[in-house]
Amino acid sequence: MERIMPPEISSLFLVNGVVTPMMSLSEFGYYSFVLSSAGQGTSQVISNDVLGSLMRSKGSHLGEGGVSAGSGVIDSPLVIESEFFKNN
Repeated sequence: MERIMPPEISSLFLVNGVVTPMMSLSEFGYYSFVLSSAGQGTSQVISNDVLGSLMRSKGSHLGEGGVSAGSGVIDSPLVIESEFFKNN
């Protein structure tokens, strides 16, 4: 397995009531589920849906840790279609 090297992003973190500028790394993921039936050599997908998304960020200078260790944040990204940028 290879480590993914995401780009560093200039960010503002709110830490203990103080806005702190720093370079950050973010991880974006989707939550989904698949429901299927299988038996006697056959299978059928009943439902395959995306339920939501989550974005986590932490300072790029941090090797380990994250949200649960108190050194990262949960983000609320606005996900929009790429067509938006073509029309504006």
